[in-house]
Amino acid sequence: MIRLRTTLLAFFYLVCICKPALAQEVKSFAVLPFTVNGADNDAHLAQSVEDILNSHLTWAGHLQPVDKAVLDKSVRADARSKSEVKAMFASIKADFIVYGSMTIAGDDVSLDIEIMDNTGSASSKSAETKLNRIIPTVEIMVRDLNAVVFKRANNASRDHKTEQPVTQVNQMNPNIVVDQNVSNQQVYLNPNFRYSGNTDAPGSWRSQSLPFTANGMAIGDLDGNGSNTMVLISDSEVHVYRYVNRQLLEVGKWTGPPRVKFMRVSVVHMSAGDKKSKIVVTGYFDHVASSTILSLANNKLVVEAERLPYYLAAVKLPPRFESQLVGSRGDKKDVFTGGVYEMSYSGGKLSLGAKLSLPRKANPFNFAFLPETSGYKLVMVDDNDHLAVHSGVQNSDVLATTEERFAGSSFGIEHDTLMSPMNVPKENDYMWNYYYVPLPLVVAVLGNGKKPELLVSKNISIASQFFENFRYFSQGEIHSLEWDGVGLNLKWKTRRIKGTIVGYDVAGLDTDNISNLVVCINTYAGATGLKGRRTLILAYPIDLSSRSKVVAHTNIEGLNN
Repeated sequence: MIRLRTTLLAFFYLVCICKPALAQEVKSFAVLPFTVNGADNDAHLAQSVEDILNSHLTWAGHLQPVDKAVLDKSVRADARSKSEVKAMFASIKADFIVYGSMTIAGDDVSLDIEIMDNTGSASSKSAETKLNRIIPTVEIMVRDLNAVVFKRANNASRDHKTEQPVTQVNQMNPNIVVDQNVSNQQVYLNPNFRYSGNTDAPGSWRSQSLPFTANGMAIGDLDGNGSNTMVLISDSEVHVYRYVNRQLLEVGKWTGPPRVKFMRVSVVHMSAGDKKSKIVVTGYFDHVASSTILSLANNKLVVEAERLPYYLAAVKLPPRFESQLVGSRGDKKDVFTGGVYEMSYSGGKLSLGAKLSLPRKANPFNFAFLPETSGYKLVMVDDNDHLAVHSGVQNSDVLATTEERFAGSSFGIEHDTLMSPMNVPKENDYMWNYYYVPLPLVVAVLGNGKKPELLVSKNISIASQFFENFRYFSQGEIHSLEWDGVGLNLKWKTRRIKGTIVGYDVAGLDTDNISNLVVCINTYAGATGLKGRRTLILAYPIDLSSRSKVVAHTNIEGLNN
């Protein structure tokens, strides 16, 4: 009798425990049609991605897709903003909505997947991959979203101490070093290979392909509303873009004089009473400087001053280290003449201010002030693309010079230092020398260290090291350099970027208060394929609240602790 009672009690106990599990509610999800930004023949890829999402998100007893017949009647193909997707819950009657987009440029694909629940809370995942790896990349993204959103365990092995997923590294040789910055990785084949990762890793955004070849980029607030706008220049055009729904939307375009070639663009705040910044475009014509100042009004570019005989650029000047306009007069013989001056602009007129105390070879494009606890250092790009560090005093000795070359560009200004004043060369047969205008030296404070860093490009080309005038670069990197009292020390750098870097800055693209390392590149199809080049924008989000997060970024390789 006692044994029977014990058996019955155990039975009822098991029933009580199992009942909630048996009665667990099965959630539902709906996958919206994916947006494909690319050629018309790429549209079929959306259906493949949707099929993968439906199959990989389905979880027996927990999660199931909404009936397709119901979904087809309720879905709006053009609903892509978060507010529009949230409004669709009323008609779809699902617990979760899955949506996203893919941007295709040649063989490169940028994927974005977002899952929103019926309260409006959303989780997203982004990745970049190749066209032939879309399917495995989406499968990895779905696996990660399953773990984050639905707390669904995946089959990846985990470290028994940290419980973090373990990455397997392909080790094929005993003499290559494993990346020691990556924890929780299992080494196989050999423990001495270094694993660098791949370009499919998330952590960056890439724009659609833009149908021109850019010469420069600048970012700033042209509307005075606290939201940044991107300005790109080609040889003779100015393009203004806004970042909208992870795409660049062109809002303005201006075509300059046909014989003036643009080479540098700046966005500068010029008046304390006006919150709007101005666009300053510098070019040259017949070996003489020609600059233009524009403003954006009602999504139209308005010329405020043009044919200004100065080379102009924005530089952060001491002691406040805020961007100010500086300039120099142009000269056929020496390119720049008379030194570098602060420039002031008011009422449509540009005027010279105080002359800056700089070394003799300084010009508006080749220097930056690197602040220190007390004072600053002056960094200049010499004629051979090396960075020279000065104490900041006029005609001071050089404290250090980099062995590597930085900030190299293909924008050459013709000149001849030996040309006599009365000589008028014939354009067709005269052998000009070229001064190659360096790319910007960007000074930024990143992370908790509050120590300024110098961001500079390193365009890479084997041929350019042997041929002085061969300046077409097939790839490059962005390096962060830090003055350590002895020289400029490499702090971190981006992964290798395929293409020619023509501009970069640290700025926010929208109103989410997240700073980005924004890089403008031109595609490279070889020395004979220059006419087919296009422009792309890359953005690497940077978490300024944690220095360690910056160097551990998926696409940024940390070098120092």
